[in-house]
Amino acid sequence: MTLFDSVVHLADAYLQLTVPSFEFPREFPRSVHFVGTPPIIPNQAPLPSWAQELDGSRKIVLVTQGTVANHNFDLLVAPTLQALANQPDVLVVATAGGRPIDAIPGPIPANARLARYLPFEWVLPKADVFVTNGGYGSVNQAMSFGIPLVTAGLTEDKADVNARVAWSGVGINLATNEPTPQALRAAVRTVLDAPNYRSRASLMAREFEAIDTRSEIVRIVDRIASSAKREARQVVMAAKQSQRGGHRTSRTAPVSGA
Repeated sequence: MTLFDSVVHLADAYLQLTVPSFEFPREFPRSVHFVGTPPIIPNQAPLPSWAQELDGSRKIVLVTQGTVANHNFDLLVAPTLQALANQPDVLVVATAGGRPIDAIPGPIPANARLARYLPFEWVLPKADVFVTNGGYGSVNQAMSFGIPLVTAGLTEDKADVNARVAWSGVGINLATNEPTPQALRAAVRTVLDAPNYRSRASLMAREFEAIDTRSEIVRIVDRIASSAKREARQVVMAAKQSQRGGHRTSRTAPVSGA
């Protein structure tokens, strides 16, 4: 058993923040519990000044490199803006994950809107496609809203996450850290125009909706805590019984002389 596997197998409970349909089929240890994805904490970022432009008149393509692998926007954000610059039916919304928007290299197309942060509880219900490097949290949040994906990322855990995006049918995995504008344009148009990706993402969203993540986590933690208390009481009782038995033995043990 590897060290990574032991974390899962030896845990009293291993809470996986996704749904079963996003995992490759295999036999899971009894410790594994799929608990959906946590609800987004609202009002962490203000609405952008251009919020009223997301009025349904154009398809919304949301692109982000997250908050970890966002040191170089030439990897995904910039080529996505370039790829969709001449798509009149598309509005591209890019978030810099906390970095200044000036760090996104130009020129910025007329159909692009930028923000340092965006309130995801507001923008995700409006998005038609989510372009991402494959952060686990944001991918699961997008699926919970039924949004199909285009992914491109190989760092951290992203290669594994993006492989699951393609396998589960919720999007297209470009399987590279540096997708070309041409590849991004083709993938985004395919996901926008082919209904199977949106359909599969919608089914995934229903699976997320069926799980009350907060309640499920509390239920599992309470069960583990209650079990631990019972085991602790049993150990204490066994120790007391052993001590009483030892005292009785010492009182009745014969004493031999020389």
